[in-house]
Amino acid sequence: LKSKKLKTKSVVFLGNIDNVQSYLWESDIYLHSATYEPFGLVLIEAMAAGLPVLTINGKGNVDIMEQGKNGFVLQENKEVFSNKINELYLNNSEYLKISKFCKEYAMKFDILNYTNLLTNYYKSILKNNRNERGEQRDNP
Repeated sequence: LKSKKLKTKSVVFLGNIDNVQSYLWESDIYLHSATYEPFGLVLIEAMAAGLPVLTINGKGNVDIMEQGKNGFVLQENKEVFSNKINELYLNNSEYLKISKFCKEYAMKFDILNYTNLLTNYYKSILKNNRNERGEQRDNP
């Protein structure tokens, strides 16, 4: 964590904000307690800021979580969450390791990487369809 001294003993709910990234860069951990999360773009954004993610199983969000690497999928229980926060707070080397992995992991979802992945995927589908029809073409 950035310091061993807690900045606050309270939680503030901000509602919708326009400059999410500035809040993420000022934070140490991202807590996500939504019971339903189809994908979890917000988790990727938090990881890009180097924040370990603590979340519950919201269905789709668990597909992007790597337990202990970019955060933790936890039981829906306030004691479990607070214990994990304390654990990360007290173990700076573990925190830094997870934070570093989060930044690297989020890069997989960078728009350039992702569009290349999708383009290659679509090209392979076109190539397979042409091969099934017996067409001979090198480029889609």
